[in-house]
Amino acid sequence: MRAGYASADITPTQPGITLSGFAARRNRPSEGIDDPLSVHALVVEEAGETVLLLVFDLLGLGPQITEQINDALDRLPGLDIPRANRILCCTHTHSAPATVKLIGCGIDDPAYRQIVVRGAAEAAKSACESMRPARLRHAVVPVQGQSYNRRKLLEDGRVVMAQFPNEPVRKEGPVWDRFLLTRFEDDAGNGICGVAHWAAHACTVGGMRISADYPGRLRDLLAEHYGLPFLFLQGACGNINPPLGKMTRDQMLRNAEAVVGAVAGVAWPPAVDPKPFAIVDSTLRLRYAPILSQDELRRIREGISAIAETGAGPREAVSLLANILNVKPGDDPDPATMRYIASLAREWSERLIASGDAATDGCDISIKMWRVGPLVFCFIAAEVFVETAIALQEAFPDLVVNVAGYGSPLVGYLPTDEALEEGGYEAASAFMFYGHPAPFAKGSEPAVVSAVAARIKAS
Repeated sequence: MRAGYASADITPTQPGITLSGFAARRNRPSEGIDDPLSVHALVVEEAGETVLLLVFDLLGLGPQITEQINDALDRLPGLDIPRANRILCCTHTHSAPATVKLIGCGIDDPAYRQIVVRGAAEAAKSACESMRPARLRHAVVPVQGQSYNRRKLLEDGRVVMAQFPNEPVRKEGPVWDRFLLTRFEDDAGNGICGVAHWAAHACTVGGMRISADYPGRLRDLLAEHYGLPFLFLQGACGNINPPLGKMTRDQMLRNAEAVVGAVAGVAWPPAVDPKPFAIVDSTLRLRYAPILSQDELRRIREGISAIAETGAGPREAVSLLANILNVKPGDDPDPATMRYIASLAREWSERLIASGDAATDGCDISIKMWRVGPLVFCFIAAEVFVETAIALQEAFPDLVVNVAGYGSPLVGYLPTDEALEEGGYEAASAFMFYGHPAPFAKGSEPAVVSAVAARIKAS
């Protein structure tokens, strides 16, 4: 086996660029830089097969920038790695410029896209040039108390997004409580790079400044401790948050320090046999739930338009916005934020009305499975729920299965069937911001689990 690593800076140079991840920012200009943003590249070759992994300090990559990156890689002299063997994914920081379409959450900046594309090509080229004989070690470390399932089903049937609700909770879901550390090293034992995998939304920092959030700080701390650079693979965290506190930089730093403190004592076991070594690239068609009729869409548009313009409107529209804003029925949302969210919902409804009968019945999702001996990495281009990762790990108890969300191009949340029945933001509202006409239909998440499992079995 051979491996090479490199990174490149993708920090925006444009002052005041908007950030993605929180509609509450209302597309106001950013106010500075707390952390540089990077793209990290790992190239691994074994038995004639080569895999390129690119991990970006971004929320997600949409179709356009994914294609631009692949085009740039196609043009790189000597980069003989087919697109099927390239993995592009993101740490999902909520404090980077917009590179995926989320209505109201950042304004696309073509100049910034070019920074990302150039950085990806630079990192990939340098990683290929640095390849040398390598071996792989890994350790799985229990981590508890450093994340929580943010979907709480209350006794009254509502789903809220809170760590400590003030009302009785009927059900609280699981978390991902294991941290994967891997170490690529050369024949002399010198580190090439490490890969860390864990699951919690990179949304600790809620301000107006650019930040890699806890994944960036966690990488730095691991690099300091182990003496080699690290990539961070974001796990199945569609319903998992780190402790948020007041969503400050200090809280983010404490989060990263607590996680690293829990895993930094690992003793590296002997190297593993990298065989079987395989990568499988595929797509799966996801169907939408029934799309609203044109009359229903017009009624919704009228209601949310009234709220966007006046701050008041019919109960149906207010309930829709309250669910998006995670506000208890009867409580008053922040008026300015509610009007802004209403304007975004109006934009969604108007797009759908304009599409008419041309509205699609579904979309394709990218799935890539990379296996290196006992390690399996499943890259799913969605905000995957932790239950998906747990199901895949339990299906293969003799392997170390790691589901990484936020592959490319990102299609949005992929709730479980149970979550679709319960409702809540991720299941009932988030699809609008991603520009879908409806949530994914029941059976979508089980279909993805089955597809991934089949690819693991075939490896």
